[in-house]
Amino acid sequence: MIYQTASIQESGGVSFSGEVSGFEEISREVYDSRTDLNKPLKAEFEISIGSKEYLLLGETSGNFRLTCSRCAELFNLRFRQELEETYPLSVEEIDAGEQIRQAVVLALPDKPLCRKDCKGLCPVCGVNRNISACSCRPPAPGPFAKLKDIYKRG
Repeated sequence: MIYQTASIQESGGVSFSGEVSGFEEISREVYDSRTDLNKPLKAEFEISIGSKEYLLLGETSGNFRLTCSRCAELFNLRFRQELEETYPLSVEEIDAGEQIRQAVVLALPDKPLCRKDCKGLCPVCGVNRNISACSCRPPAPGPFAKLKDIYKRG
């Protein structure tokens, strides 16, 4: 999605609204092979001309299929991310696709959770605690567990 600034100047600006492709691999690069950017990825933006710079302004939206970092289940996450970038009038082209790619990467959560109260996996038997309870005892405290008490008092 590269726009030549000469054609932007001739037309007095450019706008785009619709589905975009070519970004399916982004979430796999950041997470794992089970992660997907579900289609369609939509973008809506406008490139306008100011007195000293070009302004790209808009938003992108879509759905991720992510793996929960606590329970390892797949889930869908909707996102909407704003696009805003300025370019000097001296540039010859504007790559709107790069701005969309950056917005998608920024929309990916650091620690994806299927829900806020996800209980995760049992550290002993590995059962998904969101689906069923287990009768495992909590693991024995480690040798440094007493340090927690000292830290809390201080």
